[in-house]
Amino acid sequence: MKKKFTTLIICILFFSCFFSSPYTNIINTKAAESLVTKVAFLDCAYNFKKIEGALTNYKKLNIINDFKTFDGLNAISITSNEDTINTLSQLLFPKAKLIDNFEINSLPIKNENEKETNNQNLWNLDDIGVKELWDKGVTGKGIKIAVLDTGIDTEHPALKNKLVNWAEFSSSGSIISDSKPYDSDGHGTHVSGIAVGGSVSLPLGVAPDAKLAVGLVIPRGGGTFSQILGGLEWVLDPDNDPSTDDAPRAVNMSLGAIGYYKTWTKVFEKLLSNNILPVCAIGNEGDGLSSSPGNSPNAIGVGAYDKNSKAATFSSGNDKITWEEEGLLATYVKPDISSPGVQIYSSVPGGKYEKWSGTSMATPHVAGAVALLMQAFPLASAYDLMHILKVGAIDTGKPGADSRYGFGKLNLERSYQLLSESKRIHGKILNYRDGFNLYNSDINLPIYIDKEGNYSTYLLPGSYKFELLYKGKSIKVAIINVKDSDLNIDIQAPIEERIKFEGVVKSKEDNKPLKAKIFVGEEQYESLDNGRFSLNLDSLETVTIFASGYESKNIDLNNAKDYLNIRLKKSSILLIEGVSPYITITNPPKLARNYYFEALHNLNKSYTYVDSNKISLNFSDFKNYYSIIYFCDSGGISIEEESELAKYLDNGGRLLITGRLILTLENYYRQTFLSKYFNVSSKESMSFPSVCGFEKSEDFKDFLFSLSGDSGANNQETCDVITVGDSNIVEPILQYVEYKKEKYAGIKATNGIYKGVLLGFGIEGIGLKMQRIALLDKLMNWFESSKKLECTFPPDSNFRINVIREDNKQFSIFTEGEKFSIENLEPYKYRFVFEGYGYQISQYEFDLKKYDVCQLELHPEKSPLYDINISLKDIDLDHAFANVFYMGKSINITEFNTKNVLTLSLPFGYFEILIVAKEFTPKVIRAKVDNSSNLNFEINMEKNPKKVLFVDDTQTGDFIIDNYLRIGDVYTKTLSMSKINYDVWVVSKDGKPVFFNYLPYNTVLYVTGRNSNSLYKKEDRDEIAKYLNYGGNIALCGNTFHLIMRDEKYMEDYFGIIEKDSNIRESTLIGSAATKFSGLVFDLYDPLVDGTTYITYPAFEPSKNGVTPLFKYLNSGEISTMLYEDGKFNSILMPFGIENVYSSEIRQKIIIGLVYTLSGEDKILSNICYKPEN
Repeated sequence: MKKKFTTLIICILFFSCFFSSPYTNIINTKAAESLVTKVAFLDCAYNFKKIEGALTNYKKLNIINDFKTFDGLNAISITSNEDTINTLSQLLFPKAKLIDNFEINSLPIKNENEKETNNQNLWNLDDIGVKELWDKGVTGKGIKIAVLDTGIDTEHPALKNKLVNWAEFSSSGSIISDSKPYDSDGHGTHVSGIAVGGSVSLPLGVAPDAKLAVGLVIPRGGGTFSQILGGLEWVLDPDNDPSTDDAPRAVNMSLGAIGYYKTWTKVFEKLLSNNILPVCAIGNEGDGLSSSPGNSPNAIGVGAYDKNSKAATFSSGNDKITWEEEGLLATYVKPDISSPGVQIYSSVPGGKYEKWSGTSMATPHVAGAVALLMQAFPLASAYDLMHILKVGAIDTGKPGADSRYGFGKLNLERSYQLLSESKRIHGKILNYRDGFNLYNSDINLPIYIDKEGNYSTYLLPGSYKFELLYKGKSIKVAIINVKDSDLNIDIQAPIEERIKFEGVVKSKEDNKPLKAKIFVGEEQYESLDNGRFSLNLDSLETVTIFASGYESKNIDLNNAKDYLNIRLKKSSILLIEGVSPYITITNPPKLARNYYFEALHNLNKSYTYVDSNKISLNFSDFKNYYSIIYFCDSGGISIEEESELAKYLDNGGRLLITGRLILTLENYYRQTFLSKYFNVSSKESMSFPSVCGFEKSEDFKDFLFSLSGDSGANNQETCDVITVGDSNIVEPILQYVEYKKEKYAGIKATNGIYKGVLLGFGIEGIGLKMQRIALLDKLMNWFESSKKLECTFPPDSNFRINVIREDNKQFSIFTEGEKFSIENLEPYKYRFVFEGYGYQISQYEFDLKKYDVCQLELHPEKSPLYDINISLKDIDLDHAFANVFYMGKSINITEFNTKNVLTLSLPFGYFEILIVAKEFTPKVIRAKVDNSSNLNFEINMEKNPKKVLFVDDTQTGDFIIDNYLRIGDVYTKTLSMSKINYDVWVVSKDGKPVFFNYLPYNTVLYVTGRNSNSLYKKEDRDEIAKYLNYGGNIALCGNTFHLIMRDEKYMEDYFGIIEKDSNIRESTLIGSAATKFSGLVFDLYDPLVDGTTYITYPAFEPSKNGVTPLFKYLNSGEISTMLYEDGKFNSILMPFGIENVYSSEIRQKIIIGLVYTLSGEDKILSNICYKPEN
């Protein structure tokens, strides 16, 4: 699976603590000083150890405060400020979506007035038939179950000697060392008593001879997501010794959160693959709602009933939950089963007993039942017990499974009897390998397979179809006839075989060869330009052939011919399914994509469908499609996708985005794509609203439809309410019936370059088929109604075109080159105003109601020149310059004369003139140049209080730097802590700096990363030379500058050094005597290289007078860093970065020393002090 939210397993948004009340409060766990914890799940495509190593180094550098890896679950949590976490996630695991570490509290219903000191009212044990199993000697002996809760009182008489494993978890999910068993709330003791409390002679719990592993994950009833992850990882191996089998057979989780989150299915897959059955409360929010993880399809979700077998009013449930996930696509009823949960008598801390109510109390009945059945049938798998508990339940309420009881009331006697009558079917999957799954497809039951390929299941007599799947694809079917004895049957899987997959990809219409992408699982290949390809692939794989502008094609390699001539049909629409971390509730079960397939088919539109969970595309793939439909159910658009979609729009694309919460999640993750291109925001949502056309929208005003109803997906429980900013490019088209004006359900946007539509809901949720088709038809027609203006301009000119529509909507477009076209104009009358440097303003009018394409050859008149006089008065300064900007672009840079006077000759227009002088604050003049304006300016300049410019050249993109580390953050943090007054110039964002940008500062700290390239070119180095020649001071810091510059004359002229040795294998430096660094001794390290790899550094020697050593290698005495004092300027080349220094104290001393040494002025350090980090 591919992409931002794709190859990884997306983590859930919320966790509640236990379910013992219908009242739940969400508390964000953001700590003081803007510290937050976020979590992400990774898949095997990531190098987990390498990421862990990088995070270790970031923690040492104080870039992050803490992190926790959950190796057993392939998850990571990070604690730091939000911006740092978001940045690191993009560097280390860009396909992961970060989830906040939320906390939810709930309080059990404690019936304080009914405290008891005896055990006379144990109706719950009688009701589920537990004593019939005790009479057979089945008491849970030899079985362990886990309870993740508030802790346990091990001194309670009913729980003495029950506990064999204990762990307490911090909010980050780490085990708290030296923690002793205790109960922080009482809830865990009550739950544990129901599961295993007492004894057969003094009964209290279901499995009195079973043992406990207790993890304290919700202290005082409120835990973080990371705490619960830590507990689940611990459950897999409580003694942290893989050689011992000490894992429990079930884990009781009386906790959860309202909603449906895919993450649980992956977590529970891990538990089930280790033969651990997750047993979870379904929630206390009443019928119609349910909570995760209890509503996960691969967990037993438990509801509650009272002693009269009446479902508890607080017990949650849904009868139509569809999970849109590979291997789990089906409709489920939740809860799975119900058990006693009202007025349940059990242990509480202090040796007491109380009656409590809640699905928290119902859940341990089932966990205890698992212990009993595991004792009686030790070869039964967790999957078997999940199935048999449902089949053995007593159907109560509506016939069949329902949202109040699930499959019915827990009945241990019936479940025991069914297992006794069942036969064990077991064997080996021959040619087993990772990626295989075995299902009993007749009863939709996964079958347990161990790591060696041995499978086992229990079945009642009958005929069953076993289906072997590889990566979700059926590859083998076996019919198993179960009669009156156990069966040992091996299942032959296809052997692992590599086959030659070759052929050519061509257009179906004109037989033209196509350069295609070939997707195989998570791998991506490309054909040659002539369409030919030849690959050696696993014969069990399915291949997707994709060529931009054409329909994609899936090929099963099992059925592939020796040589394939693949013909792809042209397509005008690209249909992209975005990533959703949630499930969708639908009835009947139907994937959201099918609603779009149906509508496009009815409209006779050719389209290409792409699941971005599996296939990642970019602008080069988008550009050949006339329009793109991006749909997603409650998932955001990834940063990578936003970047590529932005390019598509900037190049004349047409984009429809539809789905609930897309805008909300963009705001939440501080992304800006939708706000930039659609000028919208959303701070509100609506549940299952009705939608009508906006009254002023001619094309859409007659629409009226509901976002509920069984004909649609029925999944729009939370839709974005769209607020439009002040913009001329956006028009509302749909609004919610329940809302007044200015808050919308849908908008369209166009600036002449692109067209876009944003809907705050998913089209799949529209209640009637014909309304879905009608809306999509209207939107596609709007895209296709585009008009075009083609312009030809004078050579070497750039123009701004102000586009003014007859209804006074207007926007501006900037041109490049001699030919330019505006692709997406609507059918109106227009006035086009052309402004270009050196030309008179030109205006033209066109009626695009009459024409699809208008052509214009522009021959504007040249503008006369006007003199602008600028004087800098009453100051003593050297080297002042004026940088003239027209329409945001620099036209020229001119130096003032010795009297600080400058005359500029400029044509008609509006200009910004930026005045800079050495160590003075820049000033801006905004001038309208024509024959009537006052063009004489006197400017007062002021000394620049910011003495240092930090140039951050450590990034090669918005985030990526050295593949991992954001070095710039280390410098800004250190500069701030050192109280140095500075400005920042980020090369990747602000462009390459020129001397003009350096000049206002006394000192420049120029820092590079491993991938930086700004100083490879001579013209970039010359800008620094020019700054130095005007009296500037500079330190070049970074372990690649000596490699970047490879210009011996430049290094000699401006740094007074030559390289002596490029292969110094020392990492300990010492500051030279009589310098600001005297007495400093420190080690260097590379945060991206492990300790077994040698890191080499350069040594230099002076080539001129005026050179002073600053740092030497401790053992060899060779010189690492030197100061060069030229007389006009000071310069330092430091062949390492402060990110290579562990100690924050030494980092500060190095920065302070560099600034002091270069400036030579005490006053620059007047506000500088060393401040050790807390």
